[in-house]
Amino acid sequence: MKALITRILTPLSLTVLLLAGVAAAQYEQRTFKVTTPFEFSVSDKVFPAGDYTVVRTTPSRLELRDSQGRVLAQVITHSVESRTAPRFSKLAFSTADGGHALIQVWLENERIGYELAPPKTATMAARQQTHGTVPVTPGRQQVQTFFHCK
Repeated sequence: MKALITRILTPLSLTVLLLAGVAAAQYEQRTFKVTTPFEFSVSDKVFPAGDYTVVRTTPSRLELRDSQGRVLAQVITHSVESRTAPRFSKLAFSTADGGHALIQVWLENERIGYELAPPKTATMAARQQTHGTVPVTPGRQQVQTFFHCK
């Protein structure tokens, strides 16, 4: 009798574990469109004002796409929590010395947002300025700008 139970429970347990892994691998992508009225940077890349799509592809990864759907940037994020869920999706930018750096993404009706890595250090920003990036220098006055999305 014990052998029969073991023969039934072992394959059943393995099947449940495999199906749980498949279920966890499925993740709903969230997408929203945004029109930015100013040039901004994401990681080490600078993007002109214009129409973009932000896509949450996994719990900790975001993509920035152009109006044709091409991936322009992929970023790893960490979560940040708000007391209330925003009614609209929004982007938060850190602004200093005339440059804007994307620092947070908030999806509508979600209390958990996505925070990007902080801007590069002043030395790295100065070095990259010749390559077309918009530096946000730590230590200077930084203003956080929230930009509501469509």
